[in-house]
Amino acid sequence: MLRGFAPRSIHSSSAEHIGLISPLCGLNYDPRRLQGLYSEQSLEVIQDVQSITQTYLARWKCMTDSDPTAHAQVESLDAQIQETYACVLRRPSAHTDWIYESCRLAALIYCRSIAHSTPLTNPTTLMQTQMVGPDLTDTSLISALHAAIMHTDTRGCWGDLRGVFMWACLVGGAASWPSSRGHEAGHEAGSAPAQAWVRKCFALYAVRAAASVPFDHASTMIDVLRTMLLVRHWKEVGIAAQGTRV
Repeated sequence: MLRGFAPRSIHSSSAEHIGLISPLCGLNYDPRRLQGLYSEQSLEVIQDVQSITQTYLARWKCMTDSDPTAHAQVESLDAQIQETYACVLRRPSAHTDWIYESCRLAALIYCRSIAHSTPLTNPTTLMQTQMVGPDLTDTSLISALHAAIMHTDTRGCWGDLRGVFMWACLVGGAASWPSSRGHEAGHEAGSAPAQAWVRKCFALYAVRAAASVPFDHASTMIDVLRTMLLVRHWKEVGIAAQGTRV
């Protein structure tokens, strides 16, 4: 009687063999298990974000280290961050692969925020054709990210890439918050409610992805969320430092 209400099993070998894959944690998985399920482009973007995240955290660790030699490494780490961001910028759009496109757009928002020391909240709405795509030139990156994710299987949270799905939603949710009440009030009529709806969608999808993680990988999911909070913390510290210098 309850067969129709039972949740469907997750496709493929899933988390017990592959583990939780997220740009916010180490990518300790066998890529061969994902061949045929996700494109190489998608996995490359994930690796780009993982690289820039670890480099960014290493940079701040050097900044807070009392050892003078650690401070000398900051310039090298900054160069690595800029190089990774440039790589993300060069990646082409591909609207036949919506998981890749979602990762690419989220990476543009996330990596730009790190490379330019700007807040994720309400980033500059870039509308360049080469970055957003020829048919999305009249929308912001946030709207484009939301549209791309809506073309994917949000119910399944991207299966083995549920950790990546959650990261993309966390980025979209953080970026869709207005930087100030005045900024939100300055929007054209109807744009603020639309932005609020997009923000709620990102939040609900992120919660769904977190809840879908098997209990065996709950500790990894907590580490992922902590890493996201740590990245945002150091970004706030960096932005505050820039304001002090000005």
